[in-house]
Amino acid sequence: MNRTARAVSVTLALAGLPLSAVLAPQPSVAQWSDNETASSPLTAAALPAPTFDSCSNTAGNITITWHYTTTSIPNLTATNMQWSASNGVLQQLTNIITPSNTSTTGPNTADRYQTTITAGALSNVVSLSSFVIQSQTALGNWTALSTNSAQGVSTGLIGLGTYTCTLT
Repeated sequence: MNRTARAVSVTLALAGLPLSAVLAPQPSVAQWSDNETASSPLTAAALPAPTFDSCSNTAGNITITWHYTTTSIPNLTATNMQWSASNGVLQQLTNIITPSNTSTTGPNTADRYQTTITAGALSNVVSLSSFVIQSQTALGNWTALSTNSAQGVSTGLIGLGTYTCTLT
């Protein structure tokens, strides 16, 4: 290294020394504390279960009038419902009926909906002539099973035979 380069090196090294002394953390006697606290009650909304008001069986097409038990969650509609048909009351719904096999109107002025499940939907999921229809409210990953069910019998040719529907 030549003499000029060494002089520049030493000058830069000495110039950096005071700068590093200024940037080093300095001791302090400052303290900080805060005794302020806050609280707020947390209330989770309950997903309302559907309740069946009435049902009818017309040639195997089941029509159920229903409502939500509470309106604590805004914007729930008929699209939040899942329907199931089986041969007995279930604790967890299986045999979900596709929306294309149902039609729903409402809510009416009394906040009631009316859903018709086609005879074809029932014959696809229930092998016996007797059936149980249940529903659940579905919102995200949460569900609430219906508070009651519709049970009935569909036997005979369409238009002829025995067709019943009762709420349980």
